[in-house]
Amino acid sequence: MAAASWRGTAGCAAVPALNATRGATLATATSSPKVSLILRPLICHDLHASHEMLRLPSARACVASRTCTLHPRRATAARSFAAAALPDAHTQSIAGTVAHHRSYILLHTRVPPPAFPARVPSPLQRQLQLRAARWGGLVNFAWLPPDEAAEAAAAAAAGAVHSPEWEPNEEEEEEEEEAYRVSAYAQDRGRIDIPRVSMANVDEVAAALQRH
Repeated sequence: MAAASWRGTAGCAAVPALNATRGATLATATSSPKVSLILRPLICHDLHASHEMLRLPSARACVASRTCTLHPRRATAARSFAAAALPDAHTQSIAGTVAHHRSYILLHTRVPPPAFPARVPSPLQRQLQLRAARWGGLVNFAWLPPDEAAEAAAAAAAGAVHSPEWEPNEEEEEEEEEAYRVSAYAQDRGRIDIPRVSMANVDEVAAALQRH
């Protein structure tokens, strides 16, 4: 077939003339748009490389609809879509990074989340987590916004709450005891707040959280 050796714009520009002489019978024998859609890509093997070919209505329709099929010497593309039923929101769980838990325990800290290390070096958090893991509790840190931090500092000055961070201040003569204010959320019991947890009362706090 002489058209097989045609390449580039010249070959594609000759498509109307070739259709008029060799493809006139096919073009007039049927009114199906599928036949005219297949005829021209058979003549011009490089559909996307030719601006002349892309100006043809049938070529634009082929590219826009993406419904052509790949054959030798014919540029095509195919696209298929599959519809899946949506999962039931009442029976399916949302995938995430938090492990399964029955209670979520938050230790309030003044350190903002961007400043958190990859693993917080907190012995108190680890000890409380060991106890909470027995009944499905998960211990994590929560950032105190500035206004709450000010209230916590005022309460600490009054002796109600003492919440230093996991890294003690090296400038102080005596090392501060690691302690936090606690908020916990149980699966069926709502929220509970505990003013202070430290190494001195971690067992009592864990027992209170388990009862909640």
